[in-house]
Amino acid sequence: MIAFAGKATPEIINSEAFDSVLRARGRLVVVSDRLLERLIELHPGKRQLRHELLFAREHWQQRNERMADHIEACARRYVGKRLVVVVVAEHRHLLRDLLRRRPGILLKEYWELQ
Repeated sequence: MIAFAGKATPEIINSEAFDSVLRARGRLVVVSDRLLERLIELHPGKRQLRHELLFAREHWQQRNERMADHIEACARRYVGKRLVVVVVAEHRHLLRDLLRRRPGILLKEYWELQ
């Protein structure tokens, strides 16, 4: 988690800028994967570590996809109604990206609601 020493307001945490920081962190993971592959080439005994790290990332992606599926199912069950979704910041940008691709779902921030 990215720490803001108590200065993180809802507007900051729910901003596109904050999402961009988390997306950038995700891109760093891809770079670290390349480094990990090189490490494994040099130290074949570390293959289990690679497997565990890849499993963790795949699990994270699948978890977010399942969450998006559940949110979409709830939205379809209550067509025309507002659905409030509360998640920790690390899920926010991933869920927004997944849900934006799904037809019939309109995403709004709490401050956009009248």
